[in-house]
Amino acid sequence: MNFDLIHIGMMKTATTYLQNVWLKDSNYCLANIGSKEFLHHLRKNVRKDKTKSIIKTTIRTDKLKQDNQIMILSNEGFSTAFLNEINHQKQVLKFIDYTSSQLRYKTRSNQLLITVREPISWIRSIYIQSIKEGWSGSAQDFVEQQGLFLLYSLHLKMILSYYKRYFEKILILPFELLKENEDVFWNTITDTFQLPSVETRIENKLNKSLDLEKAYLLSSLNQMPPHETGKLLNFALYESVMEKYKSSKINSLYRKLVERATKSDIAKMYSLFELEAPRASFFDFHLQDNFIKSIQKNYLNYLQFYINPAFVHQYQQSFDQYIKQNFSS
Repeated sequence: MNFDLIHIGMMKTATTYLQNVWLKDSNYCLANIGSKEFLHHLRKNVRKDKTKSIIKTTIRTDKLKQDNQIMILSNEGFSTAFLNEINHQKQVLKFIDYTSSQLRYKTRSNQLLITVREPISWIRSIYIQSIKEGWSGSAQDFVEQQGLFLLYSLHLKMILSYYKRYFEKILILPFELLKENEDVFWNTITDTFQLPSVETRIENKLNKSLDLEKAYLLSSLNQMPPHETGKLLNFALYESVMEKYKSSKINSLYRKLVERATKSDIAKMYSLFELEAPRASFFDFHLQDNFIKSIQKNYLNYLQFYINPAFVHQYQQSFDQYIKQNFSS
């Protein structure tokens, strides 16, 4: 199946919102859910070191394509892999190398969209995502144990070197532009790739991130055995969560329960599991010197060639402020 544009993330750059817009807009036909099996085989082949294999799985659109609709393939999983899979994180760059070639072969597109984000806030957001997917521990535990995932996922220079082999037209846009001026964000995409205008807008653009109390609670629950987390079955909220996410595994539904819980519910859960209030430092992390140098060289310095200088300056200021706060004597 031929596609007009491929969007590969990064993760945590409002990808779900973008996908919902493309899904609802009458000018576009989206493949996102229909690409999950393809992504599964990409990861599987990299894990098994079978990257010479061509993936035959079909990518399907999420809705039936109408005449004259533009075909969009969007999946943030194409920009990195193996979050929470520590043993495979040394293969992240191999995954990106393999994925870039398979996407060009499968889609016949030469147009690529990458959305990026200020790196420190991205790390925090990815850490919280890891908890949502079963990780347990503080932010410092995360950066120490999953440092390779972070290092390679922010190696924009290498990621682009792989994709440039197969995609002639590449646009990089800051996630922050979407928040500041959505019309300019969409117009930049449609003007660059000569696509029809995107008329659809959706309220509540961004998924709410877990706050400190929810993140700490979920991190604690992730290391408890099923008979402990099963205590949450008594919560009235559990039935509505179970109905909405009935395709999920029963022993992971507690994660959705925590995400949707009110402050009152959270207080009751802390009491139920006899948890103390988390320290504010649970969200703090200290990056090693080599990691800081890599972000500067392979991400920030490289972005200056691709995005508005105002956003490069904004990213650099946030990064410098982080360094100042964490490395001042």
